Amino acid sequence: MKKFGPALMGLLAPALCGLLFTACPTDGGNGGPQNLPIKTIRFEPPTDGNGGAQFYTNDSQYYGYSFTSHFTNGSIVPGTFEVMVNRLSGNSSYGYGMIFGGNSSSGGDYYRLIITTNKGYQVRKRVGGVWTDFLPATTGVAWPMAAALNSGLNQNNTLKVVRTTNSPATFNIYFNGTLVTSFTDNSPIINTLSADTKFGLYAGVGVAADESFPNTPVDIRYTRGASTMSPSITSSAYSVSSSVDSMAE
Repeated sequence: MKKFGPALMGLLAPALCGLLFTACPTDGGNGGPQNLPIKTIRFEPPTDGNGGAQFYTNDSQYYGYSFTSHFTNGSIVPGTFEVMVNRLSGNSSYGYGMIFGGNSSSGGDYYRLIITTNKGYQVRKRVGGVWTDFLPATTGVAWPMAAALNSGLNQNNTLKVVRTTNSPATFNIYFNGTLVTSFTDNSPIINTLSADTKFGLYAGVGVAADESFPNTPVDIRYTRGASTMSPSITSSAYSVSSSVDSMAE
């Protein structure tokens, strides 16, 4: 029987694997496919050019956490806040979107509008670390659904909030150019519409049972809207919370 040398066997091995349908190693023989490298990107410019800012993590230490970026001035038109968001991967029940109407560039108090990939949305207000629910008006109640939102992963959705009055403050919410709903706050964070310009970005990370790190990361992209003052919506100022809201709750 003819014997083959090591060099020739190295060339023949891939072909033999394919012909025999054997479980050929994909990681150099270490026992299985390679995992994605662990990393976290916090509202930084995406290297692939998709969007103006990116949130990304596949780090299990952030299961059940939420991240919020902060901007000193973000709106060309006071009281108008706009951003386009796109979730590329991650659990569909966890929210992503923007904060607006804030009183500080380092966190503080603000309103938050987030959506999910299955067309749910939520509006809450944070003052002194205490949350007030607006849409839905009660914690634990099913989130409202919006037909105007595009469902699924890798879908762009433009979120826009327009404040129309001083105090009480009424806010109109638009999804992809369609007026969907509004809410009124009798004690707005910023009393005068003309001074209401601060906004930021938000990303929620699911709990361990709902995410599949490291090979399925949470990857969300953000693109500035027409009402955004700065040409860049990336930010080195952000905060992290060990709690997250989900439609599954």
